[in-house]
Amino acid sequence: DLFCDLAYISPDSRVLDTCCGTGGFLVSAMYRMLEKATTKSQINKIISTQLVGAEEMPEMFALAAGNMILRGDGKSQLFKGDSFDSNIISALKKAKCDVGMINPPFSQKSQDNHELSYVLNMLDMMEKGGKCIAIVPMSCVISPSEQKKEIMRNHTVEATMSMPNDLFYPVGTVTCIIVIKAKVPHEESDIDTWMGYWKDDGFIKDKIAGRADINKSWDEIKAKWIKAYKNKDIVKASPLMPYKYETVKTKLSHNDEWCVEAYMETNYENLDEETFNKHLKDLIVYKVNDDS
Repeated sequence: DLFCDLAYISPDSRVLDTCCGTGGFLVSAMYRMLEKATTKSQINKIISTQLVGAEEMPEMFALAAGNMILRGDGKSQLFKGDSFDSNIISALKKAKCDVGMINPPFSQKSQDNHELSYVLNMLDMMEKGGKCIAIVPMSCVISPSEQKKEIMRNHTVEATMSMPNDLFYPVGTVTCIIVIKAKVPHEESDIDTWMGYWKDDGFIKDKIAGRADINKSWDEIKAKWIKAYKNKDIVKASPLMPYKYETVKTKLSHNDEWCVEAYMETNYENLDEETFNKHLKDLIVYKVNDDS
């Protein structure tokens, strides 16, 4: 649902997920598009041509197909196969998608495929000016890479958002959302990239429910996040945070860190020993998880 907000989903959107898994992004996009549809022909077009996905693993593909059918879409364009396969690429390009949503496989250090390679793969299949939303490990946006260089050479990094450390609990991967404008070179855009510190989503870890919105605060937090994102607002940090602002705008290159933490100005007035030690521990935990 958050990805749908970030992508400005409309009834005319053509949505692509090249690593669709069980189809979660496509289902959310379908619901959002059908909510906004006003005619029967528009509804029929959405469910027959505007939801496109690929999945290589047979079990996942079967679940995705079943997921779509059970939710009222028996005709979506799901392809079983590797999104790097030339035949799959050709088929997906024909859909002319202007929205991409992807949670790529998080690679192990022994594997060759970088998470941003999947993002580049999807961007290649999208229409010029389309909006790609990807969630990747924080290491992808911090460390220099050929993939970052290629993204900026051919596309525009419009926004990045640092997500809660426990988002994938119990897995310890720290993640970041990237919003990319397809096939418009970053250097030619001459824009400031907007970055948000989206660490506190109100969810609390529960032994039974996992991460849960126990205090029912997510809707209010999400509305605040989306408003700031859409307006590219510079938002003051809460008095409890050791920073002056929780959003920034700055020019980026492929050699820079694409995360807000690198550019947040410390508010030394609010920095006490307890807060300093907490953030130092968070850094150590991140380093240990990143190296393991």
